[in-house]
Amino acid sequence: MNRLLLVDDEKVFLESLKAGLKKFEDSFQTDICFSVNDAIKKLDKNKYELVITDLRMPKKDGIDLLLHLNKVNFTGSSKIMSAHNTEDSIKKIKELGFVDVIAKPFDLDWFENMIVE
Repeated sequence: MNRLLLVDDEKVFLESLKAGLKKFEDSFQTDICFSVNDAIKKLDKNKYELVITDLRMPKKDGIDLLLHLNKVNFTGSSKIMSAHNTEDSIKKIKELGFVDVIAKPFDLDWFENMIVE
């Protein structure tokens, strides 16, 4: 079964995203983490096809997680989401080789379609 990992420090936001994706549980399993450190632990134990992380989080941020994915030669896809899409952050993300930046807030139907494609 395919697995999706969502990482964001906003607990209510992540739990609602996971609930919205429940209808796809026959196609993929959705795991959530509220910190980069927790995400790294899950990545050590499970194989994910897609990781979507928030950009700004306390302590370690989404870029730290993307750097970890590079370091461990992650073979799945990764995307970063942010309500703070500044030119500097987008430039840094693209310099690391990541081009998919999801602007928050977003429509759940749009998000579901993006995941399922």
